[in-house]
Amino acid sequence: MYRDFEKALQLCKALSLKTLVVTNGFFINKKNIDFITTYIDVIAISIDGPENVHNEMRNSNIAFKKATEGIAILKECKIKFGIIHTLTEQTYDHLYWLLEFTKANDAKLLQIHPLEKAGRAIDSSLDTGLDQDSLQRVYSSLFIASQDCNNSFSIQVDLVHKEFFEEDRNFIFQNGNTIDSIPASLQKIIVLQPDGIIVPVSYGFSNKYMIADLNKESLTSGWSRYMNDSYPSFLKLNSELIDKINATSDVSVFNWTEKISEHGLAIN
Repeated sequence: MYRDFEKALQLCKALSLKTLVVTNGFFINKKNIDFITTYIDVIAISIDGPENVHNEMRNSNIAFKKATEGIAILKECKIKFGIIHTLTEQTYDHLYWLLEFTKANDAKLLQIHPLEKAGRAIDSSLDTGLDQDSLQRVYSSLFIASQDCNNSFSIQVDLVHKEFFEEDRNFIFQNGNTIDSIPASLQKIIVLQPDGIIVPVSYGFSNKYMIADLNKESLTSGWSRYMNDSYPSFLKLNSELIDKINATSDVSVFNWTEKISEHGLAIN
């Protein structure tokens, strides 16, 4: 974990940014509940599947136990939380289990994030991602499930349907029109990586679009440089990919994060 994690969260709140933390549950304890409630807007517990699957994927015989202990503490302290799952070919069959687990633990959100060839996965020798047909089935199945959960929790699947681009080219990451706009309206998602570098969109995004290196500069100074030097290129990157997708007839549902990350690295 980034050594100045707490300071970074405090700075984000000072800049009126919303903070999302994904955790395996190990750091959740009653001693830091006050910090969690003060500086974290959304906290999500990463779950890979049933206990045997989760422990195997984490290479730990206590990983599932620590995750569920963290959930129990959040529930006891009445802190709202979500469940996040990275979907692969190996865990595809556990979607129904995840729905039931989310409901049973009173989580307010189930986020399904298909594994993407970005970040650490780029170096993986295993191709565990889902093909186009599987992505379409996941998109359809979770859409139906979202209608049947009786508003007990929300379901978010990190897939985009091609038709959304036809309605609004800017709906994914940016709402502002000028560099004078509020930062959070220009860049909806920024990611603090373990090395202290902040990038847009996703872990492992091309450093060509780096927002700040907290080892050398503050987020404030980095943001100013990013707006002047890299943000126009980031907007162009988005626009180029949208045009490329719209010109492709055989893809209707896709993982935008994976696509934009790949496109950024390809032209780096």
